[in-house]
Amino acid sequence: MEEDNPFKDTLNTDEALHAPARIALLLFLLPRTKVTFSVAQKALNITAGNLSSHLKKLEKSEFIYIEKAFIKSKPTTTISITSKGHSSIMNYVQTLNKALEDKP
Repeated sequence: MEEDNPFKDTLNTDEALHAPARIALLLFLLPRTKVTFSVAQKALNITAGNLSSHLKKLEKSEFIYIEKAFIKSKPTTTISITSKGHSSIMNYVQTLNKALEDKP
């Protein structure tokens, strides 16, 4: 049986998580039910185009759910983390913690 290797586990992390903005967004979404696009943009301090690009990648990987609706006659985009996104970011954090705790 192969020994538990946190460094190998880090290398096997889903590619959708390998961007600081995507990691930050998932961590931001963890304790929240839903956030609007503008709230996420302000929290991450990134441009609308940059956020939009990251959202597409996270949505494609099924880590987030995006809903577009009209609220008070204004188009509004809301973002929610999915159970897959929740477990993926939590596993990623655990993998990093294991790698940091590894003693040579």
